[in-house]
Amino acid sequence: MTRKIAIIGAGLAGLTLAHRLRGSAEIAVFDKSWRPGGRLSTRQKAGFQFDHGAQYFTIRSDEFRDFLQPALTEGAVRPWDARVVTLEAGQHPVEANRDEPIYVGAPSMNTLPAFLAKEISVSCEIEIDDCRREPEGWLLSDRAGITHGPFDWVVSTAPAPQSRLLLGEDFAAKAGFDAVRMRGCFSLMLGFESSLGIAW
Repeated sequence: MTRKIAIIGAGLAGLTLAHRLRGSAEIAVFDKSWRPGGRLSTRQKAGFQFDHGAQYFTIRSDEFRDFLQPALTEGAVRPWDARVVTLEAGQHPVEANRDEPIYVGAPSMNTLPAFLAKEISVSCEIEIDDCRREPEGWLLSDRAGITHGPFDWVVSTAPAPQSRLLLGEDFAAKAGFDAVRMRGCFSLMLGFESSLGIAW
């Protein structure tokens, strides 16, 4: 019997997992946003395009490189030769010491999740707010009051504080969520009337 697996979150982690499980399970991916991507996000505003989530990502294993090879071949991912600095409160900018290449989605960061989501069932604009175990399996409820499932397994790739609320008191590993501390950051999106002459 084919297992049914729900994945909550259609960012890079959720989409990667869905790809890895294809063919061995029936996969359903849910995301509260209007399109897949999570932190690999692009916003269009006033004629400008802003990649305002993750600035870039790295490929640190042969396994991940092999996974991304179709996206690299099609040009949905490219190496990015950028000068990256870190800004900390009260300190001068520090240039990142990089000894590994960095990559971005091309022509925008949301290109990679769109590429990965092509062959996966992703249900967007569905915010799962309850996950409960019933005799027939795991049932998920969304904010609209619709129940999804049953599923044999549920995987949450949402940030730890969101997953902690979603999975509730009965989740055996809840203490692990309590130990996670999130570090927020700000994205400043600037649009200029003329080009700054910076290479892509």
